[in-house]
Amino acid sequence: MVCPVCKILCRVGRTYFKAVDDDTPDKPTRIFIVHELVCRNRACPKYNTVVEVAEFEQKNPTATAVETEDTESEVTTAEE
Repeated sequence: MVCPVCKILCRVGRTYFKAVDDDTPDKPTRIFIVHELVCRNRACPKYNTVVEVAEFEQKNPTATAVETEDTESEVTTAEE
């Protein structure tokens, strides 16, 4: 994304997660990574202000890590 005023490439100013349908048990929760893009040109009137917000949905937020036999043996060793 480029700044609409100065046409310089923007940078990510802030990143956060957003949950959708988290309060309804009928629908699965959808998780998004949100990037606020800001102008990085100090001479531009829109410098350091949000120019665009980009959202990317995480396709499988309920997936969990699968433990392997090596991981389990490491955990057993740590407990001893």
